[in-house]
Amino acid sequence: MPEPENMTEKKQNNHATFYVTNKGFLVPTLVSAWQVHQRHAALTDLFIFLVECDPALRERLEASFPQFRFIEVPGQEYIPAPEVYFVKNHVPVSTLARLVTEPLLPETYERVLYLDGDTQITGDMTPLLTCEVPEGKIAAGSGGYWLVRHPLSNPGVSNYFQYLKQDDPREYFNTGVMAATRQTWGEVSRAALSFFMKSAHPDMLNHDQSALNAVCVGKRLHLPPAYNFHRKYAELYLGKSYVPKIVHFTGMHKPWLYAKLPWSPNYVQPYLQLISAFPFLQETLAAAPAPQPAGGRYLLSCLKQVLGGQVDLKDLKKKREVFWDYVKTQDFLVE
Repeated sequence: MPEPENMTEKKQNNHATFYVTNKGFLVPTLVSAWQVHQRHAALTDLFIFLVECDPALRERLEASFPQFRFIEVPGQEYIPAPEVYFVKNHVPVSTLARLVTEPLLPETYERVLYLDGDTQITGDMTPLLTCEVPEGKIAAGSGGYWLVRHPLSNPGVSNYFQYLKQDDPREYFNTGVMAATRQTWGEVSRAALSFFMKSAHPDMLNHDQSALNAVCVGKRLHLPPAYNFHRKYAELYLGKSYVPKIVHFTGMHKPWLYAKLPWSPNYVQPYLQLISAFPFLQETLAAAPAPQPAGGRYLLSCLKQVLGGQVDLKDLKKKREVFWDYVKTQDFLVE
């Protein structure tokens, strides 16, 4: 990993890319932010919002990573009251903190890109960083419901979409990558936080993602899957036929913990490199990232999952057809 450089020599942009993280997600967040910086430092300034971060740790972060601005999220505005429905083992409460970030950004930033910390930058993000998202709109990639043929035939999914007042699974978006004007992000995030605090209950399957979808009906512009290549896409095993630009490690299997389908073991290397360069970050993780397994052992474990029925080849073929139809026919904001 390269040596830190002096950020003061860099001209400020009017575009901000920001993350929100607690201590446990700090390592993957720093990896993703570093990858953005390496590729696109001239196009965007990087902010990492810290939730409940020890002051001593923040000082070490600021000294070690002058490329980024670290901002503590103050107060308890985003913390749900005890009577508000929230499943803490699904996502941490800190995910709600992104809904209070807009006032904390310096006033000079007019356009924003939010990225989840469990992402890696694997391609050119220039089209996303330079696009002009219209005022009142938010650009985001689709979730995974639409990959299933007739998803609304499932009562649970149908009830969820009725709750969100959506009738098209293609319009449901994953909130791990979102681009907007700064003003629109402020309006949308405040509305989503208010909606969540007043409306959260078991039908709200994905907490703040549900709230953002509920308040953005009719406001969402499509980003291609390449800009939020989450687990549902990775499980299509498209290989080199579709190359992602932002990989999003949704689901339980995180590559900084262990290598398992659908993620390649190669994704663990940036985490190992970061901890090697900055050993104090090891103490922020519950466990050290496992070294990438030998290629033969990893391929054998993948084969066992296929033969064990964890990969349905017929279903895989159908979902690939749906994916390619979407990619070829959808009008995307960027290419």
